[in-house]
Amino acid sequence: MSKLSLVVKREYLERVRSKWFLIGTILGPLIMSSFVLVPVLVEKLSSPNVSIAVVDASGDPELITKIEERIKSEKTRGKYQIEHKSARTEEELEELKSVLKGQVEERKIQGYLVITPSVVTKGVAEYYSKNVTDFSTNRYLEDVITRTVVEKRFNQTGLDPKRVEELSKRIKLTTKKLSEDGSKEDKGQSFLLAISLMMIIYMMTLIYGITVLRGVIEEKQNRIVEVIVSSISPTELMLGKVLGIGLVGITQFLVWSLFIFAIPSLAGSMLVGVASAIPDVSISLMIYFVIYFVLGYFLYATLYAMAGSIVSNDQDANQVQTPITFLIVIPMLLIQVVLRDPNSTASTILSLIPFFTPLLMFLRINIETPAFWQIGLSILLMMASIFACAWIAGKIYRVGILMYGKRPSIPELLKWLRYT
Repeated sequence: MSKLSLVVKREYLERVRSKWFLIGTILGPLIMSSFVLVPVLVEKLSSPNVSIAVVDASGDPELITKIEERIKSEKTRGKYQIEHKSARTEEELEELKSVLKGQVEERKIQGYLVITPSVVTKGVAEYYSKNVTDFSTNRYLEDVITRTVVEKRFNQTGLDPKRVEELSKRIKLTTKKLSEDGSKEDKGQSFLLAISLMMIIYMMTLIYGITVLRGVIEEKQNRIVEVIVSSISPTELMLGKVLGIGLVGITQFLVWSLFIFAIPSLAGSMLVGVASAIPDVSISLMIYFVIYFVLGYFLYATLYAMAGSIVSNDQDANQVQTPITFLIVIPMLLIQVVLRDPNSTASTILSLIPFFTPLLMFLRINIETPAFWQIGLSILLMMASIFACAWIAGKIYRVGILMYGKRPSIPELLKWLRYT
């Protein structure tokens, strides 16, 4: 077995066998799936009973009856329980408010809705509750009162509310994504898929790139590297570290992928309403995902390895890694440019910049696949950049890996390049 493969094996097994890798590999998909499963579970398990008192101070029993009927309609699946209250005078209304306030404080009811005569003329109703951040209930009550009052206004002017509603019915715009196979309805699934996969590339490149940096610093601090380089060249050591940690990232991604594909069968009927919102993932898209993840990782990992070789402590590492991390963050700030027009000149140029390519070109492929020559050119530019960065990083790494103490300046780094 070659020395390079020994380094790769050491880096890979050391991290895969760690408890933190196991915890992260298990918790990662659980956390990601929780964003889908938890809201569904909460919706299914949450208590359907919300008790509300409707106070009729309007003197219009028909209006109140329709409001109560709408609140208790089948659309809410019995979520709201209504208690009818009446107040004919201001004194009765104030006394009733005082009683209902006590019931709210004792949690017998969640709140009470006051309908006064001004609801038709001024369009104002009052809802009292200790919890005014239940926005779903607030919006629903507002919508019910609005529709009921508008219907009454139409009746007062001699217009047929049903006819008016029919004529003013909103248009439903159905978006369909064109492809070589025809068109398919898309309710934003493509956008969610593009952003989700792009965020995976972003997070894993950042996490495992920094892991390379920390690994180099740890070996320098423990003086292990002095022993290692006596039997292997610094360049082979750097390449072995980058490859080994990269394989750890790929392993974790494969485990996550298996978990994600298993979610629908594990969740069963719980995801019936969610499954329709999950977009189809083509094989070609996953191939591009792997290509840009691997290329992006190698590009940034070599830079992080170089950064780790020129510092000797975590404090200096935080300063040195900032410019590299900033290169990963910049394309995240340019997402809107690509989303607005993925084939514009600006999007094309930005996606061909090697440091931005893993995120922006992959985002373009998700939204509207560009010409194949652009994809091929982006891959070639990235490979050329990886070789260039690896060459520079290797030269600096050879000297920096054995340097301790003060962080070198830029002129000193240039001297290292000329020296080696």
